[in-house]
Amino acid sequence: MKYKDYLWIENLIQQNFPLKELSTYRVGGPAEYYIEPADEEQALAALKWADEKKIEVYILGGGSNVLIHDEGLKGLVINTKRLNKILSQGKKAQASKNSNKVIKKETSVAEEVTIFAQCGAQIDRIVDKCAELGYGGFEEFAGLPGTVGGAIFMNARAYGKSIADIIETVRVFKKNANGRWISKTYRRECLSFGYKSSPFQKERTFILEATFKLKPVNSGKIKNLIEEYRQKRKELGQYVLPNAGCVFKNNRNFGKPTGMIIEELGLKGKKIGGAEIFNKHANFIVNTGNATAQDIYNLIRLIENEVERRLGLKLEREIRLLGKWEE
Repeated sequence: MKYKDYLWIENLIQQNFPLKELSTYRVGGPAEYYIEPADEEQALAALKWADEKKIEVYILGGGSNVLIHDEGLKGLVINTKRLNKILSQGKKAQASKNSNKVIKKETSVAEEVTIFAQCGAQIDRIVDKCAELGYGGFEEFAGLPGTVGGAIFMNARAYGKSIADIIETVRVFKKNANGRWISKTYRRECLSFGYKSSPFQKERTFILEATFKLKPVNSGKIKNLIEEYRQKRKELGQYVLPNAGCVFKNNRNFGKPTGMIIEELGLKGKKIGGAEIFNKHANFIVNTGNATAQDIYNLIRLIENEVERRLGLKLEREIRLLGKWEE
């Protein structure tokens, strides 16, 4: 596709598209422009189209870990939900353009196996498929909302494991020195991940796909662990009310989890409008039914201000603000 052969993508782009139901908070205004690309060609054309119009691009996966402004997003929102292929093939995996199903090719017994997944593949779907295939390594992420692209971008973490711990390769669209979008594959050892952070947060990229290095294990054992992790999330009330998971990162220098710090300050249950600091987990803010994004943001700021004022500690947000916010 030549660099300017992308105008056809306008036929697939929608305007004033509602985003509220695509956010796990169930808040937020519409996207000025919106597209759900069915393949890489459409995704690339959309990126070039946005460049031509000189507008902002937002990549939306599962809609978790983000707070969308009530006025919506000015620019183009690219939803990756249709880029959801998963493939397993022993020590090496390749994408199949003709299948949305998980495929397992017969291979000899290996010490390591590889799962390939596109950016829009749901993490929980990969967890279940790995269990069926007897592949261990993803089980700690059972019940985690979101997609592969978002998990890599945020370096998602659960029960002591980060997604970076099992990444083998990541392929992205990024701009070269001439300002053209190109495809580039990174091996894990070339990527610098940190606690709930990735190098992709520092540059403009579109995460396309990844391969994950796993190990053959007993399928029954894996399924039991998955059920255990999901049960823990249920006990925390993670699925009771709309939320985006933990609002703030933990900090080892604080000596205790952020949720405990917030709770000990007596903030659990505090409400602003329809937003509430969750009574089962103080690092969660939930939408009790009629919250606005502004309500949630105001509660975030209240927590930050109280923790800094009373303890001298500066919290770091895990959640990302999308849209025009006045900080």
